[in-house]
Order: sequence, then C-alpha cells, then structure tokens
Amino acid sequence: MREPLLFSGIRWSGAKVVDRKQVVGTGFAGKKVPWTDALIIETTGQGRSYSVTHAEAWWRDLADLPLDDEGRVLSFLARRGDPFGELAPDGKQISTFPLWFGLKAALRLAAGAWGPRDEAGVSRFRPERLETAEQFQLNLWTEWTNQLSVVYQGLVPVLSTKILAAYMCAAAAASLRAGLDMRRCDYCSSWFTLHYANARQCSASCRAARFNNRRSPHGFLPQDHDPQGSDSVAEPVAGAGNERPPAGPITELRNPEGSGGARRANARNRKPRRRRPAPA
Repeated sequence: MREPLLFSGIRWSGAKVVDRKQVVGTGFAGKKVPWTDALIIETTGQGRSYSVTHAEAWWRDLADLPLDDEGRVLSFLARRGDPFGELAPDGKQISTFPLWFGLKAALRLAAGAWGPRDEAGVSRFRPERLETAEQFQLNLWTEWTNQLSVVYQGLVPVLSTKILAAYMCAAAAASLRAGLDMRRCDYCSSWFTLHYANARQCSASCRAARFNNRRSPHGFLPQDHDPQGSDSVAEPVAGAGNERPPAGPITELRNPEGSGGARRANARNRKPRRRRPAPA
C-alpha cells in the first residue's frame, strides 16, 4: 500500500528564466559548492493548484535534475512547483542557488539506495545501501521537520507537508522504508514506485494519455467493462488513423409532403381518416 502523505501546492507554467549567474558558496552541511550557474526565475499569472495524497517517487526527478538546464528546471516548475514556495507573480525572483542545490544533494544521497536502470528499465532497490542512503537527512536544513504537521483522516494520523521540499524529503524517507523498485514513466519520464511489476506509467492519467497517443487521435478509449480491452466504436476509429471514414449512403429522413398519419395510411393503401370538426 502507498503511504499517505498530504501536500497542496501550485504549478507555475508561466515561469521563465530572466538571468543566469555564476555562484560559489556553502551547502547545508557545510560542504563547498563549486562554481556553477544559478538560474534567476520569475513568473506571471496565478499558477495552477494541485494536491498529492500519497508518498510518490518523483522526488527522484529533482535528485536527477540538472539545475543549469533552463528547459528542465522550468518543466519541473510547471509540473511540481517551487520546492520552497517562494515563487509568486508579484515580481519577486527566486534563484536555484543555494536552496535547490542543497535539496538536490540530499535527495541524490537518498536515491543512492537504488541501482542504475537495468535492461528492463527498472532501478532495483539495494538493501545493503540503505544505511548510507538514510543519512540524507543530515544534509537537509535543520528546520525542515517544522514544515510537517499531523492531521487525522478518521482515526488515522497522517503527515501533511507545508512546502514541496518537505513533501519530497518525507516521500524519500517513505520510499526508503518501503524498499521497492522504481521505474521512469514511459509517458512523462517521472520516477514512480513499482507496486506492480509490469507497470509502465506512473498514474492513470499517464496511462490514458499514453494509450490515446498510441491508438487513437480522436480521444476514444476502450470500455472498462470489455475484458478484451476493445470498443466497437473506438476500434474502427483508432484503426483509421488520421483518415476520415468514408461517408455512408444518403438516406431520406423525412418526406416534407403530408403528415405522418397520411404517410402511414398511404403505406397500407388506405385513405387517411378525416378528423371530425370540433363542436361549435
């Protein structure tokens, strides 16, 4: 079962890089950070809110994210939002240094518990690496647990996170506790936990989008009740590709002359009955 973990954030599809600066400094654990490019980012619009209810494995997306790659950083902001919740459409600018760099370093240490992807595209959990990987918390800023709170779902206490960075840290800890293999989604490329060995997509929306992209440009999907995964309506359209199906024969739908009663009577070779005049 997936571990419950709550977070509500904002995606920033309107974010853009406005400057790039070379910086050097010290990370959270006192380690020297070499000269690198820091991206200066601002946004427009109000963004789009979203919510997460369980611990997901896409914390590894940030662990693998090259922070000097403008396209990939903006893609992360558009899908997940600002890890530290500082980005706002009021002219305020944020930098990917030092906070993003420190968070990435910590999550990369946690990701060390998984090996590289094998021929099947699976990143296997390595139990012998767990003791080292769980030390990732030592690289985090000391107050990160202040961004956690507990809420109750019925009688069950559930962790709720206030910022995205805290969600990803808590999700990384949950992934280490679960010790399950991972794979990248073959539609959106995000990391996800393999709760089922043959899973290829990270979510139902990616499964639908992947199927639709592969089978039908018209948005038809198989009916859930069909055990063969086929649909008498969707299949012919899906097989047609982008070609428009040929038009069928033109059928006369209505005879403009005469009433329906007259047509029915004529069809039986009988004269239609005359209506009695209404009484005066």
